[in-house]
Amino acid sequence: MTSILPSHLQRQVDRWAAAELAGDPVELEAILHDDFVFAGPFGYLLDRQQWLARFVPGESHYTTFSAFTFTADIPARVIGDTALVVGTQRQTGTHQGQAVDGHYRGTLVLVRDPDWLVAGLHLSLPEPPGAG
Repeated sequence: MTSILPSHLQRQVDRWAAAELAGDPVELEAILHDDFVFAGPFGYLLDRQQWLARFVPGESHYTTFSAFTFTADIPARVIGDTALVVGTQRQTGTHQGQAVDGHYRGTLVLVRDPDWLVAGLHLSLPEPPGAG
């Protein structure tokens, strides 16, 4: 299936994914909304500053980062100046010496302020732990 994500949103998602893979906090700072919040798959929360702090040299390193693969059965929802994008994210890498490999279902929230910025990210496991 092909993505039906509007091209202007796809460009911003691709820009965000490239900055994550590169571990580029300067680019991420330009992409993340001031009120950005991350909700992790095990319930923890990170605000914008905590998210950016992950990229202190030597702390985090992705070896692969495939953010938000979309399929036609889950279209982006654009409601006014907010876009909800559901997809899957695959990543391999380390943070503080610990593996952060995973495959997640995610919801990315973008807001137009005035450009499209990433305001939120929620990742969950694609299946309940222990299933399959």
